[in-house]
Amino acid sequence: ELGATVDQASGGQGYVPVATDGTLFYCAQYQSGLPGIRVSRFTQAGVLGTQWTIPLPAGWTRVGSIAVARDASVLYYATSVANQPIKRWDLVGNVAMADFIAAAATIKYMDLYVLRDDSILSLQWDSAATDFVRRYSAAAATLNTFPFTDPFTTSTSSWFIDHIAPAQDDPISFGIWFQQDNAIDSSWHDYVYKRITIATAAVTEPLLQGTVLDA
Repeated sequence: ELGATVDQASGGQGYVPVATDGTLFYCAQYQSGLPGIRVSRFTQAGVLGTQWTIPLPAGWTRVGSIAVARDASVLYYATSVANQPIKRWDLVGNVAMADFIAAAATIKYMDLYVLRDDSILSLQWDSAATDFVRRYSAAAATLNTFPFTDPFTTSTSSWFIDHIAPAQDDPISFGIWFQQDNAIDSSWHDYVYKRITIATAAVTEPLLQGTVLDA
């Protein structure tokens, strides 16, 4: 029901949903013809609340990921293109803020998540190094960097980190969803979901793993 409401409000194309505390949900969507990025807030019951229209930054053709501060004051947003920053929007004053994290020539900011302690996780694909997750303070100071190696016992050399996922003990740990093309049929993807403890950087063995058909 919530998904159908989001579809209707966002135009049904290319939206990126995110939740703050489980009672408010946000989606961001851009498509040709819109005056900018449309951000919509919904209650858990699917009731549409505030909407914002944010100018599409130069060089962007899509919204790749969003995250919202736990107090619902700031939107963090990024596109999945290298050499573009993580940006911020003041949801209370409805104005642009200074970029959160600067652009980097070899890095794509692929996913964002705000932990319950208000620190921000950013999944970063680096064409010049290993993919990693970096944790920042709300003031954009780097708190932790978590590099990753191939998690699959049978690898096809196509593995990547697909997205960040919340953990039940947030902010003590967080989840990472790894994925790769299946060795027998590349239309299927192998996946493994692991948990990372922030204080020790320890990686817990698979919480979930299997194979899914590429949609």
